[in-house]
Amino acid sequence: MIDGLSLRRLIHWSLLTLFAGITIFMRILPVDLRPGAWPGPDLVLLLCFAWVMRRPDFVPLLLAGLLLLTADFIYMHPPGLWAALGVLAIEFLRPNRIDESETPFMFEWFEVALVLGFMILANRFILGLFAVPQHSILLEFIFYMMNLASYPIIVIMSVRVLGVRRPISAAELRR
Repeated sequence: MIDGLSLRRLIHWSLLTLFAGITIFMRILPVDLRPGAWPGPDLVLLLCFAWVMRRPDFVPLLLAGLLLLTADFIYMHPPGLWAALGVLAIEFLRPNRIDESETPFMFEWFEVALVLGFMILANRFILGLFAVPQHSILLEFIFYMMNLASYPIIVIMSVRVLGVRRPISAAELRR
């Protein structure tokens, strides 16, 4: 028999995988065929950010890395670079103390904005180091702003619809 905490973790790992798969599938559908569309947000990464800030046990690092790597392959990005930066960012954002669960949302949003900015700059630097063709800086800025605008929506959906809330105490983490 499986205990309640393990079952909840397994359910949320499955939900994370399901939502990442749906997001990737919806993005590759040929819905808009006009060239030059603005870049959309990286919803898989934002979902991992929102969940790891609330319930770090619901986002295992290996699963997040595999989801981001799969997205890299399907979106035809340089394989592994964005996924590696995402794994580093997720591990950086993972709260280490239980008192971090009381941080206000604006501070969390600012922290995500800084981490995402560093990810984009590191991505541009590494791609430039190896002379890989890149998007314009304006498109990168639009991508950054789209991610920042989408983050509160992802958080609201995660908390209200899926019930991914911060634990009140360390005892609740074990329940």
